[in-house]
Amino acid sequence: MNEATLLALAAAGGVAAAQWSRLPAVPILVLLGFAISWLPGSEGLRVDGEVPTLALAYLVFAAGLELEPARLVGNLATALRVGVAQFVVVGCLGTLVASGLGVDAAAAATIGIGIAGSSTIVGVRLLIERGQLGEAFGRVVLGVLLLQDLLMMLALAAIGSLGVDGVPFTASPLVGIALLIAGHAVLRRLGPRWIGGHDDRPPLMILIASSVLFAFVGIAYYTGLPLVVGAFAAGVSLSAFPVGGMIRAPIASIGIFVSAIFFVALGGSIETPTLRDVLVAGSLLAVVVLATPVVVAVTALRSGLARRESIEAGLLLAQCGELTLVLAVLGLGLGILDQASFSALSLVTVASMMITPLLATDRFAWWLTRRLPRRPLEAVPPIENHVVLLGCGRNSEVLLEMLRVAEVPLVVVDRDPGIVERLRERGIESICGEGSDPEVLRATRASRARAVVSTMRRVADNVRLLRRVDLDDGPLVVVRAFFDADTARLSRLGAEVVSEAEVGAAETVLVARGILAATRARPRATQSS
Repeated sequence: MNEATLLALAAAGGVAAAQWSRLPAVPILVLLGFAISWLPGSEGLRVDGEVPTLALAYLVFAAGLELEPARLVGNLATALRVGVAQFVVVGCLGTLVASGLGVDAAAAATIGIGIAGSSTIVGVRLLIERGQLGEAFGRVVLGVLLLQDLLMMLALAAIGSLGVDGVPFTASPLVGIALLIAGHAVLRRLGPRWIGGHDDRPPLMILIASSVLFAFVGIAYYTGLPLVVGAFAAGVSLSAFPVGGMIRAPIASIGIFVSAIFFVALGGSIETPTLRDVLVAGSLLAVVVLATPVVVAVTALRSGLARRESIEAGLLLAQCGELTLVLAVLGLGLGILDQASFSALSLVTVASMMITPLLATDRFAWWLTRRLPRRPLEAVPPIENHVVLLGCGRNSEVLLEMLRVAEVPLVVVDRDPGIVERLRERGIESICGEGSDPEVLRATRASRARAVVSTMRRVADNVRLLRRVDLDDGPLVVVRAFFDADTARLSRLGAEVVSEAEVGAAETVLVARGILAATRARPRATQSS
């Protein structure tokens, strides 16, 4: 059986196994490649073959298409602080650990860079599956992932420039970087004029995108840059145009298969690890899994993210990425990494990708949130027959003002410190925290309230809220839901549900009036606390 056939069969089987088990595909494919490398006739199953190289170009091109700069707007400052802090601190720790275990300086620095970046594939998939991509912390995590992809590509360009021997021309890689930047600028300026009139012709869109891809890869090839740098630059240059949106689906379909081929070939390139390799890989894995959540959570907290969201972001980013494997392949090809270091870096990536879905769960994030030290909650004066408003976004302003005009006692909980500070300046009792946190609910005296109104987006948070409030002899609880199944579930638990699918901006006032009327109709008898 030839190499291409073996790779194709293994890639198809690995993707099917990943979908069946709901585990990340990358580690399964790498482990499968390692397993079949022991079969007779699989000696050619190596990552430096022509088929895996082509697959790698498509993988990186698809990653570049997702790096639309507009996605960073609004979260740029936080994403920069978190992303740079993780990249620098985890990278330095990885370098020190590798050096302490006897790895030479160049290889240790390469390993440090490799474990500093997280996986865009794993992070985005988990955010989408959990419906968290639109949340504040989800947008920050996405910004961090895109920023780290960019930093990794710059690192690949820098490391690739060390191996310029044998390129067709004598041009420096710096010239190649300048040409790629110039090509990007030309496309950004003239692209709408050239491409904008053809967005109703998908075949032509794909042809244009392929031409840009081959042009940028050609620049990288003839100037001594890694081909993946050219492919990534092509994807980024097209990301903001209609062509980017139109070709994402077909490129993604092709990319799933061809990238699977690359990761199988990568697994086939890993030699059986020695005890020292396992020790190095285990030490680096500890840095990724333990240090990353701490660095990310502390930085995110200082940037204004809520406590639980900061912890969730740290757990979601605690793994090495697919570009780590690209870096490992490049380092091995240039002689910077020996086979042992290559195997160790690959093992860390595979293991961390498999651990992330098990650790980055809502339950574990809450477990950490409750057990880690926290600042004391702000004291709320003794209050009863009041309304507790959990979340104060734009849609809550109408209800907030109606409650104030009606002189209903009010306590607001929000995760954004800026919103809490502005509310306090208006004389509104406010607490910064999570609306479903038992300590926060106790601080708001929710059990003594006439009503609790939740604008929290997550169904799990609203379920947790309902289970912590005595609905028989407690407040009216009003929550919002986006889907019929969620509405039915929350209603069964005893909540009054406002369906967001049925409420547009024009009806917000009517909903607010209804909530206000319900709270008036359900006054509670004053009792001693």
